[in-house]
Amino acid sequence: MAVDFVEADCEIGFGLVDLAEAGCEAGDRENAMRALEDADRIILDIEQRLNRLRQDRRVPFGPLLGELRREIEIARTHLPPAVA
Repeated sequence: MAVDFVEADCEIGFGLVDLAEAGCEAGDRENAMRALEDADRIILDIEQRLNRLRQDRRVPFGPLLGELRREIEIARTHLPPAVA
């Protein structure tokens, strides 16, 4: 069951990145930033869940978590400039 939650959190994280990218394309910095902050929190949740799993159940998620982190950082580079 715990693995199912990790998988669901990963899907949510990637969905939040998609929302952030859509916000970036629309010039909506505030909502894009909020989605990325939520994605950062999802990563923390995933890490906590993974720490509760046996090593052999945890290992397969390493690359997926790395990819989610990369996607979040890429989306950050697409944020529209802040309006002063």
